[in-house]
Amino acid sequence: MISVTHVSFSYPHAPSVFEDVSMELSAGERVVLLGSNGSGKTTLARLMNGSLVPTDGEVCVDGTNTADVSSTHGSLQVGLIRQDPANQLISASVFEEVAFGPSHLGLSQPEVLACAEKSLELCGIAHLRDRTTYELSGGQQQLLAFAATLALSPHYLVLDEVYVQLDARTRTKIRSLVASLVSAGLGVLELSHSVESLFGASRVLWLHDGQIAWSGSPNDFLQDASRAAAAGLMHTGYARILQKAVAQGFDLSGAHDIKALGRYLCKKGLQDEVKSLLLEGSSSCGRSSHARLNCDVDSDACLNAHTLALRGASLTFETTRALDKVSLESKGELVLLAGRSGSGKTTAARVLAGVLEADEGKAVFDGARVSVGSVGLAFQNPENQVFADTVFDDIAYGPRVRGFSASSLKDSVHRAAHEVDVDSEILKRSPFELSGGQLRRVALAGLVACHFDALVLDEPTAGLDGASRQLIRNMVKAYADHGVPTIVITHDVGEWLEVCDRVMFMAGGKIVGTYCAQQAQFQEDIYEKADLEAPPEVQLLMQLKGGEDFD
Repeated sequence: MISVTHVSFSYPHAPSVFEDVSMELSAGERVVLLGSNGSGKTTLARLMNGSLVPTDGEVCVDGTNTADVSSTHGSLQVGLIRQDPANQLISASVFEEVAFGPSHLGLSQPEVLACAEKSLELCGIAHLRDRTTYELSGGQQQLLAFAATLALSPHYLVLDEVYVQLDARTRTKIRSLVASLVSAGLGVLELSHSVESLFGASRVLWLHDGQIAWSGSPNDFLQDASRAAAAGLMHTGYARILQKAVAQGFDLSGAHDIKALGRYLCKKGLQDEVKSLLLEGSSSCGRSSHARLNCDVDSDACLNAHTLALRGASLTFETTRALDKVSLESKGELVLLAGRSGSGKTTAARVLAGVLEADEGKAVFDGARVSVGSVGLAFQNPENQVFADTVFDDIAYGPRVRGFSASSLKDSVHRAAHEVDVDSEILKRSPFELSGGQLRRVALAGLVACHFDALVLDEPTAGLDGASRQLIRNMVKAYADHGVPTIVITHDVGEWLEVCDRVMFMAGGKIVGTYCAQQAQFQEDIYEKADLEAPPEVQLLMQLKGGEDFD
């Protein structure tokens, strides 16, 4: 058992993260820890595996105080898989990364090889064994971090927002793997902002205002809509529908099953109400581009809409064809680029922003070749984008390089921070003291402060709580409405359908389909072209419509 007893913690020169927190994690259970960005979830995770030591109180793993042993010993007992996998990887190749841990456990060479092969197979990345770690996509790096951690055979596993960079199909497979490990006796703490995590969980904990504010079953937690909203879970139509079902008695004890949910809603006679809820956003799908084409918005936005495009872009990394004659365009639109991990989305984003040059073809902005710094790029991993001593200086770096005057620079920083909900007190702190969600908002603020005329955003809502996700979606839509071409790379197509104009699917480095937002909301089969699962909202709507075609 991991026992956290009357624990308090604060970072140097910063307010206390939490005080007098107590909790337990037993073998053979999966506990979900909820909380808004900055609530202390990641700090608690690091305390549990011994990489941090409490200011007060104690953390014991199977009776041993983490303060009395090395952090290396703690990580062997409690595997921590972080939300920023790139910073967790240390080896040059995939196989070396997974074999590194077992090779330091006194195992024979054949045992090390067998252990590494088994972990790669379990995580579905055996085909990547000879690839270099730096050429992997974010999702593939996350799976590699999983495999490397499992190869150490820890007694407990702490998952810090580990599903956010994975597509739905891969999430389902890894959730199934985790469930089997729990059944075999592994104790798992899962940090999450997603209602999907509640399915099959043993307990739910809510970390709020520096305290464990609530503890109980997933069903009891979701019964209260206001509490679920305060915890940041109610930011999608699917979450709100699931809450309605739970309030009517739907059981979350099994695995995530959308068809079972649909059958239950029909059984309770809720299908018409749910269809109405799901259809509420359909009239707004594609609204920004439609309005501009008909000049229903500010005429200046119609006249001044910029164009960002890829023209026949191809790019090869060593032996991997990352892009294969990719062409796409946004003329003052919000366009989603979706696909499975490793499909080429992030590579396309970097070529669009001018930080990678294609072997063939090019990226163009308003007809001219894109140069570095002309297009704003939000990285998939925000920790790779921040570097200054303070948050203020980090946000100010771009405007300073672009020649903003001292007065306009300060004003731009404060406006950008306000726009993405970065508190003014945080501006004085080091960005490296922040939570993953806070860090992502800081990285986005750095783009906003620069006043770019085109944006490429790689997973801009990953790891954010519900309120922050809604804020970012609204902000991005507002830019597109004013003629700023915006490309969003995402695994969560469903959350963007109400605000985007088009969805483009990638697979194997190619564009395999382009659809308007309404098609993506009402045609489940189009996702198969990119080997993707349709968003839960789309699956549920099609089930409740009884397979009718959208006219």
